[in-house]
Parts: sequence; structure tokens; C-alpha cells
Amino acid sequence: MSAVLDTHTVLWYLGNSPELSAIARATIEEAIREARDVHISAISIVETVYLVERRRLPLTALERLRGALRDPNSGLFIAPLNTGVADAIQILPEILFRTCRTELLLQQPSTLVFH
Repeated sequence: MSAVLDTHTVLWYLGNSPELSAIARATIEEAIREARDVHISAISIVETVYLVERRRLPLTALERLRGALRDPNSGLFIAPLNTGVADAIQILPEILFRTCRTELLLQQPSTLVFH
């Protein structure tokens, strides 16, 4: 099973932040170790640039993200943002976003999105 990480999750993972739960960290590390695809949405790069420009994140967060995406051994890949993704998010009940945001937002066949 592959995984798609949201912006905060990938930044917390790359920065070894305690904000990322042990379960999420272990799942990401297991996926990378087993050479399963771990994707970061393309919009996460844009969001990180925006947050750095607004001084809500340090420049090192963006540098770590760019470095990981350039490193073929990181196990992290860019996932395109397309209408299929937008359509899937649109049909999710609002309650799912509120109750599951910290761990598991969206489960599709063979894809998990962690928050």
C-alpha cells in the first residue's frame, strides 16, 4: 500500500517533530523501508513556500523538503494534484475531516493520506 502525506505530516517527518504520532512515523518508515511509494502532493511544495514566505515556517523546512524530493533514496515522491484527487476530497463527509485529521484522513484503494 502506498501513502500520500499532507504538508504538515511530511514536514513533521523530515524535521523529526514530536507533532507526528509514533504510529504515523512508523507507517511512513515502514513504507519507505519496504520500497512502497510515499507521495507528497505537489501542492505541499507550494504551501511550504507560502508558509516560509509568511515566516510561519523556517527556510530549513523548505530546504529539507526540496532535498528529500531530489534524493532518489529518500523514498518520497511528488504526487500530482488532479481532478480525481479533488473529486475524492469533495465527496468526503465534513465530519471525517474533523474527527480523523490527526491520523488518517482519506483511505482509497491502495492509498492512505496521513495527517
